[in-house]
Amino acid sequence: MEEIADGITLHWFDNDNIAHFMIGRVDGNRADTLSEAVLNMLYDWPLDMEIKLMFDLSISGASMQFVVLSGDIFNVGVTDDGKHHFDQFLADFPDRRVYLAVILPMSVSGRRAERTGINEHQVREQLEGATFFDREDALRWLRGF
Repeated sequence: MEEIADGITLHWFDNDNIAHFMIGRVDGNRADTLSEAVLNMLYDWPLDMEIKLMFDLSISGASMQFVVLSGDIFNVGVTDDGKHHFDQFLADFPDRRVYLAVILPMSVSGRRAERTGINEHQVREQLEGATFFDREDALRWLRGF
């Protein structure tokens, strides 16, 4: 486990094939720190491996805080500036695909955050994202790629 910032940690699953960001807080400079960590990771990801990310927002309050900050539950870049850099990453690497599983709490805030996604599942040419309420379901989905 690696601490990205206070309230944000990174864990790896499946021999470093799935990056699991446990996001408890994204206030203050934490969002910028998380954005930088995710973007650096994308550029360092081995070219022969699919990019599989998990944003775990299951801690109470984290999901709505993330949505308010990012404007989109599937914002891989986290911040507005990070979104721009993520779009640039996709342009620089048109053959790369990113899979993002977002884990939400079963609370009212989690259900509201889920509604910011497109029918709990979003597909762009290079990004596929889905929401889940259970980490094992998210892992199972990511392992399918």
